[in-house]
Order: sequence, then C-alpha cells, then structure tokens
Amino acid sequence: MKRYPDSPGHKVGGASLLAAHKITPAAGSIKERVLACYQRTRGGMTPDQCAQMINEDKLNVRPRVSELVAEAKLIKTPALHRDMTGKTQHIFIAKSNVGRRG
Repeated sequence: MKRYPDSPGHKVGGASLLAAHKITPAAGSIKERVLACYQRTRGGMTPDQCAQMINEDKLNVRPRVSELVAEAKLIKTPALHRDMTGKTQHIFIAKSNVGRRG
C-alpha cells in the first residue's frame, strides 16, 4: 500500500485502517475532482463548500484536501468562513491560483 499522502492514511489500526482501505479505490478520483474544483475557484473555499460544489460527501472531501495540502497543491489560508452551524473552517486555495486575479 502506498503511503500518505499518495494514498488515504490512518492513525491506528481497526476502524481507521478499514476506512482507509475502503476509500482507496475512489480516493484518487475524488482528489482529482477536489483539486479541479479549487483550481476553478480562484478566491478559495472551505472543504465543505468544495464538497457541495462537486456533489460529494464532505467526509470524503476533507481528507482529500489534507492530502492535497501535504502534496503542496493546496494552501491553507488564514481566512476563516463560518458555516450555517456557526463552526469555522479555513479557506484553502489552489497553489496554481496564488497571485492570480479574477
């Protein structure tokens, strides 16, 4: 098995390991869609906003965002966005969009 961030990670065995193995076949496709979503949105967004845009479960998108950050394809900004429940999330931006206007 490939290592994180090239493949879904897990902290310990058990449920975490089983979940990593279960998502592995789809993770690459989801990660590609997540990156494309961020590249289309120059101002950046939260992982949950991206999940909504690509019609994917936020619990599948959040780890892909972390993997893309680890691969230096996305950058975590200091900006925060408050969701409808009142919780805040960081805004991420595609590295390819840094410094671009529009």
